[in-house]
Amino acid sequence: MFGIISVLIIPAFIFLPIIIALIYKIFYNKHINSGKGRKWISPLSAGLISFIVLTIAAVTAVSAAFVSYKFSPERYLEMDTTKNTSVTLTEEEFKNSAFTAFNGRGVSGYKLENKKTDDFDYQLYSKVNGGPVSMPDYVIIITYTGDKEYASAYAENKVIDKSGGSSQGEGIAKSKKYYAVIDGSNIVYKNKNGKTVDIKYSLAYSLKLNPETDEALLINGEIQPAASFEIELN
Repeated sequence: MFGIISVLIIPAFIFLPIIIALIYKIFYNKHINSGKGRKWISPLSAGLISFIVLTIAAVTAVSAAFVSYKFSPERYLEMDTTKNTSVTLTEEEFKNSAFTAFNGRGVSGYKLENKKTDDFDYQLYSKVNGGPVSMPDYVIIITYTGDKEYASAYAENKVIDKSGGSSQGEGIAKSKKYYAVIDGSNIVYKNKNGKTVDIKYSLAYSLKLNPETDEALLINGEIQPAASFEIELN
């Protein structure tokens, strides 16, 4: 958006003063030839003055827009995820969890999709309207099918809204399969007065298989993951 505006404004700053000076010159020459009245400023001065006026107007408009954006109610929004239960489980952790119904077969209240990427096979459970309130919105069973060695994993749940969003990550032990349990209904936006605000957002999830056990190396970009899985959910 700002790029388009720049393309339009910059030529205007160059050509408008020139056009104004040329139009002014026509009347200036008629005035000089008539030999009447007070002396007018030169066309060059008229062009410079118009350039200065345009510059001041543009700076004022940009400053006003920035202040309006900075102090708009949306800038005070806070995201409350304290009741969000999104988590990624290893195969061993899954066996002792409350989500064992999501074992690759159909579950009542969910749509099941079987998909694959270059390095992963995955099954995506998506809650349909009328699905169980106490259960997660999504469950993803992720199986790595590549041949690269990895020592651990790093999962990241992302909430994306029009102002940016946030993410929450966790390091996980090595596993043959990973079970991403994702809850998107317990995310609340509040304004500066603590009042709940209706903001549209989307969810995304990523899983990176790490050749090292030190997840900080992966987060800081010091090493590349052995494989990465990413999905946008709604």
